[in-house]
Amino acid sequence: LEDGLNQLVEPIRGEGIFTAATVIESRNFLEGINVITQVMRGMFFPPNIIFFTISEKQVKAKRLEKMFAIALREQLGIIALRLHAEAAFGNKLKVNVWLRIGSPNQDLAILTALQLERNWGCTLRLLTVVDTLEEKAKAMPQFNKMAELLRMPRDTQVVVLTGGFIPSVSKAPSADLNIFGFAQEINWEDMDHVVEMINTSCLFVKDSGEENAFA
Repeated sequence: LEDGLNQLVEPIRGEGIFTAATVIESRNFLEGINVITQVMRGMFFPPNIIFFTISEKQVKAKRLEKMFAIALREQLGIIALRLHAEAAFGNKLKVNVWLRIGSPNQDLAILTALQLERNWGCTLRLLTVVDTLEEKAKAMPQFNKMAELLRMPRDTQVVVLTGGFIPSVSKAPSADLNIFGFAQEINWEDMDHVVEMINTSCLFVKDSGEENAFA
């Protein structure tokens, strides 16, 4: 198993990316995650993000909640992928990044989008939702300025939608991937509903507090 794992990460090391691999034995999956996260925090270059996938099977929701709690305890950022069963990542041409003014998760969302832009060569689109047309008029220049300060690609688009979040999701411009911040109180059923409405693969992210997209 260890040899197979090393073979799996060898191409990553070949690209000059620092990579460590080890095999942890445990009685169950959650126990293994608990051990791994504690071990990683003691590394010389400790990772600050945990990545996992989520599915439409609600039976896994309790396990995901426990994984989430472990990540929070260890002060790790979280990226959760809900992969669309048929479309996967589509053509990798467009990525929607949903931002809320004052959101504590916007740094990781933006940094993840910028990395995808480098990897895929895709176009990024920043989206936010406001209540009124007056707020929209204020938000548009604010987000354009933010894109400039973040040194985002010149072709980055800014879209400000009015109305509630759920109605806005259904009328948003299409993309191959949508990135959302986790809500303060996580509701896996609501997340499932959003994924079904938007009909693409989705990333849900939560900052660890160490990310800084403006640095």
